[in-house]
Amino acid sequence: ASFLLNVPPDNRGLIHEKDQAALMAFKRFRERLFEDCVSFGASAEATNFRNNLSQYAPARLFDQSTESYWATDDETRVASVTIQLQRTSWVSTAVIQEHIALGQRVTRFDIDAWQDGEWKTVFRGTTIGYKRIATFPAIQTDRLRFTVLRSNASPVINSLSFFSPSKIN
Repeated sequence: ASFLLNVPPDNRGLIHEKDQAALMAFKRFRERLFEDCVSFGASAEATNFRNNLSQYAPARLFDQSTESYWATDDETRVASVTIQLQRTSWVSTAVIQEHIALGQRVTRFDIDAWQDGEWKTVFRGTTIGYKRIATFPAIQTDRLRFTVLRSNASPVINSLSFFSPSKIN
C-alpha cells in the first residue's frame, strides 16, 4: 500500500505550520520505533539455501545490502530461518523485505519466538512484497524463527530485522 500523507500547500504556497509540526512528530515517532535493532550482529541458520552457496546464505538477511538475499533452491517453497540474537532481548516488531526485483513470492509466513523451551507463534502474515512491518505484543527471547509457509516461487528474502519496543511517550 502507498503511504499518502495528503499534506497540500496552503494558499501561501507553504506547508502549514501545524502540518509541519505533525510531520516532524511522526518522524520522531518512526525514528524511535526503529532505533533499537536487536538483530544487529545476529547469526542465522536456514533449513535450505540455494545450492548451499554462501551468496544465498541466511547471513545475507543482515548484510544491509539491497542487492543480496537469502534464497532457497528453485523447487523449495517452504523453508525457515532461525535467528540467534546476541543477547536475550525484548522484541515487538519485525521488518521483512523480499528482493522485489525478482517479484513478490511469499503468500504466507509465520514468526515464532523461543520461549519456555518451545516455539510460540507471535505473528502470522500473508504477503510481504517490498516491505512488511509486523508488530506483535512484546516478548522476551534470544531466538526467533521466520518460516515461509507458502510461496509462489522459491522465497527470495532481502532483509529481516527485529526491533525492541520503543520508548514512545
